[in-house]
Amino acid sequence: MKRLYLLTVALIWTVGLSAAERQVNPKYVIPMVDLKAARSGQEEVRSKWGSIEETVRSVLSPALWAALLHSTNHTPAHLHDQEPQEPPEPQAPPLLSDDHRVLLLNYWGFYLPDLNNVSYPCRLDLAAFYRGLSRGKGWAVKMVDSWGKLPDGMLAGNTWVLGLRDECVGVEVHQELPQAHFIGKYCVMSYRRPMWGVSENLNEDLELYKVACQTKDPPQLEYNDRDVTMIVVLCVLGALVLAGTFADVWILVRSTPHSRKGRLKYLLVFSAYTNLEKIFRININEGPEVISCLHGIRVLTMSWVVLGHAYLMGVSGSVNKALLPDMISEQLIPVQVILNGLPSVDTFFFISGLLVAYNLTKEFDRTRSFNPIIYVVHRFLRLAPPILLLCGIFAVFPPLFIKGSQAPLLVQPTNFVDLCRRYWWRDSFFLTNWFFNEIDTESCIPVCWYTSVDFQLYLCTPFFFLPLLYRRKLGLWWMYCLLLISCLVPGIIIAALELPPTQVQDISGPDYVQYTKWVYTKPWSRASPYLVGLCLGYILRVDQKRQEKITLKKWQVAVGWIVAIVVLSLVVFGIPQYNTLSGEPEPYQPAISITYGGLHRFAWGVGIAWIVFACHYGYGGPINTFLRHPFWQPLSRLTYTTFLIAFNLQILLYIYIPQIPFYFSHLNMITQTVGVIFLSALSGVVVSLLSESPIIGLERLILRGTKTDRTKAEKKESQQPERKEIEKAERIETELDEIRKTETRDTGTRH
Repeated sequence: MKRLYLLTVALIWTVGLSAAERQVNPKYVIPMVDLKAARSGQEEVRSKWGSIEETVRSVLSPALWAALLHSTNHTPAHLHDQEPQEPPEPQAPPLLSDDHRVLLLNYWGFYLPDLNNVSYPCRLDLAAFYRGLSRGKGWAVKMVDSWGKLPDGMLAGNTWVLGLRDECVGVEVHQELPQAHFIGKYCVMSYRRPMWGVSENLNEDLELYKVACQTKDPPQLEYNDRDVTMIVVLCVLGALVLAGTFADVWILVRSTPHSRKGRLKYLLVFSAYTNLEKIFRININEGPEVISCLHGIRVLTMSWVVLGHAYLMGVSGSVNKALLPDMISEQLIPVQVILNGLPSVDTFFFISGLLVAYNLTKEFDRTRSFNPIIYVVHRFLRLAPPILLLCGIFAVFPPLFIKGSQAPLLVQPTNFVDLCRRYWWRDSFFLTNWFFNEIDTESCIPVCWYTSVDFQLYLCTPFFFLPLLYRRKLGLWWMYCLLLISCLVPGIIIAALELPPTQVQDISGPDYVQYTKWVYTKPWSRASPYLVGLCLGYILRVDQKRQEKITLKKWQVAVGWIVAIVVLSLVVFGIPQYNTLSGEPEPYQPAISITYGGLHRFAWGVGIAWIVFACHYGYGGPINTFLRHPFWQPLSRLTYTTFLIAFNLQILLYIYIPQIPFYFSHLNMITQTVGVIFLSALSGVVVSLLSESPIIGLERLILRGTKTDRTKAEKKESQQPERKEIEKAERIETELDEIRKTETRDTGTRH
């Protein structure tokens, strides 16, 4: 993680029509006045103080004004409507000296716009604004109330000064005396600052990073050919879903199941009625071939990933991020579940390898052959369509529906929409992980680095796994070698580049780039849990063909669970010294980095493998009862699309939509994660109905249908010799019967 984050300071200027069109520029930020220079120009300061005093009176409460600022010596009489009065009784000297007044005047510039360095039309509007504010006009007070002000807790990390967008853009002024015609325009200026709050030196320079302005009018979007194509594709898919649903319901109502055959079957795969029934179907009694505990493991793993992303995204936008190191130090070990939650993704790799080996072994036992074309096409059609659809949706529709403090940034270069328009092909064709380097890290759906690695491991699976199917003993030794290599490679890379043991939180920027580039996103470093899954999938499938099933004694089950729990705990809680968020990372110890970096993914895969093995064979107890419960099944079928949507939804929620900052706490993070999962699952249902379910149905009709027909033909051909032998035997038997009957008749005649 790069250790520079955005300090977003919202300075909202509601200005005249001409001023509203000018770009916000750093030169318009009011500079701090030098006190020495101010002392030499007291007359200028006094005149400036007098011109603004009436406005300040309207903002501050009377009691605060009287206690801190009141001084008749510096209040110009021409600004008051009342007649001169008798000199008041002697009062105590004011609490603020002239120097303090100068300082206050400069800080007040953070709240009220300066009349200098602006165009003439803008100056007229500002003059009307000052006069309206001094007279308590609602629109003027609303302007001051809506724009960002220095908040409480800046030293604690409250660096989001956002104002209130909806209130600002709702201002609309049309008056003649004094003349003012303008509408509210909300601008957010983002500055680069260190992550953990601000330093105590408030005069430290800030680097202006981005500027985003908006009014209440929707942005004028220009659609290119690709945008129009995406809209047409969505309309066509929607029409197919409606037509398929109508045909499905019509057949059901008219009780004409024979209509499902023929060409109409290619339309019925789009039926929302049937596909929803498949998604939300709950099977109480699943067959012995179903590894039912995987339903719960999928959902819990996906939730863990989304929760970790919520913590990652939520830190930068919180008001108390500077206090997080102290908060974490008080509960350093338990919070490792989040800060060191990276093994959650390795669970997905393990499940992928397990199911690939399980199904591939079953298919090989049935056909005794391997078809590489169908093997690759099947996987591509399973993973790519939802990604293609989501990339198109994210590239076209967010600017139309997203409203927030930084929503205008969506369409700017290197931001959300622009990335999806330029780099959709990386995610859709599983190349995302190869484009992470020091210069280029862009992607439309960032989590597609996982789908890319998974697809690449899937392409290598025949090379890994087929030797085990054709030559069992040789294949076992080959698998042992692959497991050893998968542990050695990341350890060697970590040792050569002097990297941390994993993508720890206390990691420097250069180490983060190098680790992510060479270890975290590359298949050769993520293969360990995938290979463990291949081994377990083979064992489970082979054991089904044996008459004697695997049985374990009680002490073996107890040892297995104890070892698995210890190993999984060491992986998650084993390196807390590198996950403190203290800003002072502990030096990496080579022995820990190499050992943990090389073995922890393999160890995690072995631990998860024991859980699946024990649950599948009835040694899981309450854990198996929980993981295989039927209520996991619908969510398990939506895990893939939910996983793809959730992180992009979090990007929108935490970066582009917020209008006020939030307080970082574990309860808030869990609550927001539940909401994100719910919204992502609902969106996942729509994506599944439009792409995933229809494509799976078409693939079964075309690829597997052809495959089934070919298998039937082969089976029929293989049975032809047997049928000929049977027919020949039947003819011989018939001839023998006729001979016996003839002999019987002849014997009767002789008698």
